[in-house]
Amino acid sequence: MTFTLSWCWMGLAFGVLRLPMMGVGGILGPLIGPCLSAFVMTAVTQGRAGVLRLLRRFVLWRVSPLWYVAVLLGWPLLVVAAVLAHVGTLDVVGAPALGFGLTYLGAFAHILVLGGPLGEEPGWRGFALPGLQERLGPLLGSLLLGALHAVWHLPVFLLVPGYNGSPPDLVGMLAVFAWFTAGVTAGAVTFTWLFNNTRGSLLIAMLHHATANCVGLVVQGFFAGADARDALGQVRTPLQIALALVVIAATRGRLGYGRHRREIGAPGTDDRRSEGYAAR
Repeated sequence: MTFTLSWCWMGLAFGVLRLPMMGVGGILGPLIGPCLSAFVMTAVTQGRAGVLRLLRRFVLWRVSPLWYVAVLLGWPLLVVAAVLAHVGTLDVVGAPALGFGLTYLGAFAHILVLGGPLGEEPGWRGFALPGLQERLGPLLGSLLLGALHAVWHLPVFLLVPGYNGSPPDLVGMLAVFAWFTAGVTAGAVTFTWLFNNTRGSLLIAMLHHATANCVGLVVQGFFAGADARDALGQVRTPLQIALALVVIAATRGRLGYGRHRREIGAPGTDDRRSEGYAAR
């Protein structure tokens, strides 16, 4: 359902109407794909109680402050460190322009609500991840979900020139898409680890998604020169893979799933513990 709705809309918006990516074309793709599909399938499989649980997870904010630090600051700090290591000199570091903080907060809020996280996460982490973890285990389920999440973007690569830095030729574009897919697939492991350790909070997942989408602004704000900015495209995917390997090793591949099950019960049930965690 997600692929059918989103891909039909992407074909119409970007292939026929030639709408800009940062506009109604980019906004509606996630909302009429992952988000709508999540609520329809939750209603079909879990009924009204399941829909209410899904809605409550949008505002499940009572988690340890350390998780907010991790999702809001952790990834940008890792990216900055990786860019510095790649460039090999501090000469490219500069003070951000006056008003950078307000610019970043405004862009973050825009991306959070209209740029993908709010529309995508109800589908990826809200509906799909609990079932995939239950059936395939946390690691394999995460990798499958990450691959599906990446492939879902394929029409944008094909129809929006220069998306994610892709060149105009088909071979070059597919190479960039393959590299993008590797990064998103690995990144799903970190998403699952965060999800499992925050009682399935979609708010945390959305904040992490928005931070990841805004990290380019951080690089632009704190680095001078094209070399440092170009380095972001070269370090992002290796960093996602490295972080996934660290999380897998640290959790022995469980990604916090044991804790998640103890706190909320098996996914897809009407267990009282599930109601309790959602209400909190």
